Amino acid sequence: MGRSWAAATVIGAAIALGATGCVWSSAGASPSIEECGTSLGGGGIGPGPEVVDATQPIPGNRILQSSDGKFYFQVTRGCDHGSHVTWTPKTAAHLVGEADARDGLPAVVVLQPCQSSFRLTAKQNGKVVASATAREEDWGRQSCLGS
Repeated sequence: MGRSWAAATVIGAAIALGATGCVWSSAGASPSIEECGTSLGGGGIGPGPEVVDATQPIPGNRILQSSDGKFYFQVTRGCDHGSHVTWTPKTAAHLVGEADARDGLPAVVVLQPCQSSFRLTAKQNGKVVASATAREEDWGRQSCLGS
């Protein structure tokens, strides 16, 4: 009877631990961003990052930084034709991810802000198709790792 009682105790404890959430669960985790068939990351605990549609006017002209500290910009409509993307000043942000359109040009870019505000511009055939300004006061000063 001593062994049965000990085994029952161990099994009961294992069930109790599993039932109380001491095992990994994806509940509450946000999905990663996927654009044009490319995973851009950003998933995890808490709210997931939002992709800023830079092809449309931005309400209030304010771009909020995602919870992971990055900016996700949609720079073209759809995944057929991407854009030539630049930002100024170039040292103000680092490209840390992109999802390319079928033509090999970026459709979505992920930028890590560094030390100042920057202006993103995307062009197709020489015409501006997307633009956005990320202001330093919207996120505070940071420094890029490895720069």
